[in-house]
Amino acid sequence: MIVEDQEKTHDHFAGLTVWDEKIQGKDIPGTTRVPIQELSAYFDGKFSGLVGLDLGSGSGRSTKELTEKLPGSRVHAIDLSLDGLRNTKATPDRYQASALDIPFAGETFDFISVCGVFTNLVSDDASQAIGLRMNAVKELHRTIKPGGCVVISDFGAEHKIDKYAVNYKRHALITGEIGTIAVLKQGVGFIGKSDEEVAALKGTDSVIRYAHHYFPRELQALLKSGGFKTNTITIGLTKTPSGIPIENIVVLASK
Repeated sequence: MIVEDQEKTHDHFAGLTVWDEKIQGKDIPGTTRVPIQELSAYFDGKFSGLVGLDLGSGSGRSTKELTEKLPGSRVHAIDLSLDGLRNTKATPDRYQASALDIPFAGETFDFISVCGVFTNLVSDDASQAIGLRMNAVKELHRTIKPGGCVVISDFGAEHKIDKYAVNYKRHALITGEIGTIAVLKQGVGFIGKSDEEVAALKGTDSVIRYAHHYFPRELQALLKSGGFKTNTITIGLTKTPSGIPIENIVVLASK
């Protein structure tokens, strides 16, 4: 593992660079709620000696909240963004790595918090996207201790309590998957376009990136496929990176 600063032996920035080519620092999506209340309830407010992982720590907002509100625990931070890790001050244990290859031995963590990460497990090939998510869940299961838990906080797709207007079927003409949206360049939209014209946007510079929104049963089934048992599902509100209100789904699952 590469140590960037030899005087700070705990500041590890190793692994791979994926999103850095397109999305830098503060522009990385991730505004979902940090699942403090779910973790507090699961551990009955007793955090002393727990080892946790903030997977997809971004610029450190979630790491700071986990560290401050779960006193006595040791929280490690992992992200793909080197800029984000440099801004993460709440823990000295910072690693540049992927959710698909967590650089820790099996059964290391008592809890893993995953905020706004699974929305980015997408691909031009829908079957490949599903494979990415399954592999990420396998890594979560590998690195969590028996009796530990993982909490996924991400963007919801049911939209029963928000006013998020989205036509997933039209987006699927581009993305190939219901629930995956194509984030379009400003000024580009679907209005007035035929299905064929919408589908033709795929692979053009009109599409900035993809993002996936999750149905509760979808996340539950995904976690079950990886060997987890779902304990709680909470639906609330958050905002997209562009500030639009959207449902926030939080699923806590145990090993």
